[in-house]
Amino acid sequence: MLGADYTLGREVGRGSFALVLECTDNHTGQRLAAKKLPKYKHNKLPCQQAAVVGEEAATLRALSAAAPASILRIHDVRQDSSYFYIITELCVTDLGRWLAQRPSARLSEREAAHILRQLLASLAACHRHSLAYRDIKPQNLLVRRLDANGRPEVVLADFGCCRSTQGPQPSNRLSAGTPLYSAPECILGLGGCEADVWSAGVLLYHLLSERFPFCDPRHNISQGEYWRRVQEQPIHFVGPAWHGVSPGALALLSCMLDRDCSRRGAVLCLLKRITAAQALQDPWITEMTGSSTPHSSPAAPAAAAPAPAGRPTLGGNVVSSPWHHSASKPLQHA
Repeated sequence: MLGADYTLGREVGRGSFALVLECTDNHTGQRLAAKKLPKYKHNKLPCQQAAVVGEEAATLRALSAAAPASILRIHDVRQDSSYFYIITELCVTDLGRWLAQRPSARLSEREAAHILRQLLASLAACHRHSLAYRDIKPQNLLVRRLDANGRPEVVLADFGCCRSTQGPQPSNRLSAGTPLYSAPECILGLGGCEADVWSAGVLLYHLLSERFPFCDPRHNISQGEYWRRVQEQPIHFVGPAWHGVSPGALALLSCMLDRDCSRRGAVLCLLKRITAAQALQDPWITEMTGSSTPHSSPAAPAAAAPAPAGRPTLGGNVVSSPWHHSASKPLQHA
C-alpha cells in the first residue's frame, strides 16, 4: 500500500497503458515520480500483470545500480487493490519537450554529441547485461537536470519494451518500438542490440539536421512504403541541413546507420554496424565531448552506400507491427 509512505500528487505524464504521477516520500519529503499501471490489462490476470511489472522494475533496478549516471533511478515498487506503482526519481522534462522548447531542434555538433554520448552509455549498460532496449525516442530520454551551460543530463527510462537477447524470443517482438527509429531488421523480427544502435543513429541524424532519414512525419505514407524505404532507400547527407556538418559526424552516422547484412538461415549477421561500446570510443564523440575514452572506432565511409542487391526485402504481407507504439510520457516538474 502507498498511504503511509507516499502521497500521490498531480499527473505529470500519460500514455496508453500507464499514468505518471508526482509523489512525495512522507518520511523524507523527497519529490519522486510514480508510474501507475493497472492490474487488469489486455485480459491478463493480476498475477500475470504483476510478473510484467516486476520484470520491468527488476530490469530498472539492476541497470540503475550498474550505471546510475545513465539510467533512471528506481526507489520502490508498490501496489494497491487496482494498480501497481513503480516509484522513481522525478526528472525535469524529457528530451522531446526540451527540443520542442528550443527555437530549432537542430543542435550544434557539440550539443548533439553530448546527448548521444549519454545515450550510448545507457545502451552499453543494457547490452552488457544482454538486454536490448527496443524503444529509443526522445520521449524516453528523461532530462535529470541541466548543466551550467544549459545542456541536458539525460537518462534512459521506460523499460517496458526491453527484452533479453539470450534464449527464446517472444513472438510479438515486432510490437515494440517506434517506426521512425526502428532498424531494417526489425521488420524481420530480428531486432536486438544492433537495432538500438541504429535507433540512436536516427536520433543523431535528427539532432544534427532536424530531419529523419526516410520520411517527413508531417506527411502520411503507408506502413509498407515506410518499411520499404527503411530497407532499401539510400541514406544521404546532402542539402542545406548538412552544410557544415563535419566528416567525423558523418562517419559515425554511417557506422550507426549501416544496414549491410546477410541472411544465414534464421540468423541476421550484421557486418559493419558499430556497437554502442565502439561508438563511445569514436574520435568524433571524444573530441566533441572532451571524453578521455580511447579512440578505437572502426573506419567508416563518408556517406552510407545504397543497399546491396540480395538483401531481404518486404513481402506483400510482412508488416504486422502497429504503426505507432505508445509508451507512458516522461516526467516533468511542476
